[in-house]
Amino acid sequence: MIGRAEQAVVLDMKGVTSCDSAGLNMLRGARREADRCEVAWALACVPGAVRRVLETTGADQVLRVYATVADAETALSRCQQRAGTASRCGGGSGECGCPARGHGPGGGRCGRTPLCSA
Repeated sequence: MIGRAEQAVVLDMKGVTSCDSAGLNMLRGARREADRCEVAWALACVPGAVRRVLETTGADQVLRVYATVADAETALSRCQQRAGTASRCGGGSGECGCPARGHGPGGGRCGRTPLCSA
């Protein structure tokens, strides 16, 4: 469970060897819960086989995916700072991968998926 006391959650996926539809549904559900609680949420260290599943299903367009935990923490921190407060962060547009509300295509703040360019 994700609580409102959390500012950001980074899920380190390095030990995950496979991901089926149940796993995808769990990840999407966790993302929805994080959004509902206004908590920034991201995946990090996603192994190649799991990354391919995310890319094939389009889940990588909805879930924020970073190469390392440090990259995810840095990106989420930047977006939280730009949003002004953690409570305003976590909504994301789902289109650009940025965890801060209002940072979507046309907003001029996001360069590419999944990283938010500060």
